[in-house]
Amino acid sequence: MSIGPKHSAFISDDGSLYCSGNNEYGQCGCKPLNLTTESTFLVYSKEEKKEDTVPLRKVEFKEKVKIKDAVCGATHTLCIDTQNNIYSFGDDSSIQLFFGDSRGRSNKFHRDYAGFFKDKDYGVTSPIVYGQKERHLQYVPVKVNSLGFLDKYQQIIKDSTVKLAAGDGFTVISIGLDDARAKESVILSSGNNTLGQCGTLDITTYVAKKVKLPDKSNCEEITCGKAHCMVLTKSNKIWAWGNNQEDQIYPIKKNIVHSPESVKLSHTGESGPEPKVEYIKKIKRAKPPRGLEPLTTRLKVWRSTD
Repeated sequence: MSIGPKHSAFISDDGSLYCSGNNEYGQCGCKPLNLTTESTFLVYSKEEKKEDTVPLRKVEFKEKVKIKDAVCGATHTLCIDTQNNIYSFGDDSSIQLFFGDSRGRSNKFHRDYAGFFKDKDYGVTSPIVYGQKERHLQYVPVKVNSLGFLDKYQQIIKDSTVKLAAGDGFTVISIGLDDARAKESVILSSGNNTLGQCGTLDITTYVAKKVKLPDKSNCEEITCGKAHCMVLTKSNKIWAWGNNQEDQIYPIKKNIVHSPESVKLSHTGESGPEPKVEYIKKIKRAKPPRGLEPLTTRLKVWRSTD
């Protein structure tokens, strides 16, 4: 299961996906109450605004699928089936659904102007076209393996371990090959990058790009907060990027970390002796050393009881 700020996603034993909670952007996989805007900005009066929430319901797909993993962003959802097909739905206003850049790309643009920009890299123009008053969202799950930036990786995705992560207006996908070619994982990001949460230096672009880990490591786990991400590699290193205004990526002393930097866990900020930090991948009734008590489960931090 996965939990976002206002909605949740659950996977049943038979591979069905269920969602509940806020559905203002179609992030629960059903039609929201408002699909169009009457002006440039979506503004409700207090009398007109209604809570767009749905009870737990099964998400319907266009094809028969068996979902094995799902992740909730702030207002969008991604999932992957047993055939490594990736589906996304919900808010697409920041290009977080991996469709490609659809902002300002009307039918007229594709017909009359797209040819003039053929030598420019705009992150691959999206095949998804929104009308002038349509909100940028998708409430029916769309398979994205062959769309936009992911198209060049669709053959690799089929034979890889794929991990999904999402935050507020952005998505990160880790692709790790399962064979001898697995020298490093491919990490892709798309969406809002104003705080460096997509791991690239260009904070003005929202199109999908590749995140480059300095040591070319294989990803063991990846997770994202509201506007920052962390990767644990198979060599037990932690890399992080994004918003650090509240020391989320402690102890790096920067407000924004634009590209992956190593996180060295050396102190929790508590008074007393500095704790020893040790990552244990699989823990079965782990016993603390003599004189120490455990503070956490997966990330073991031992603190002296003397």
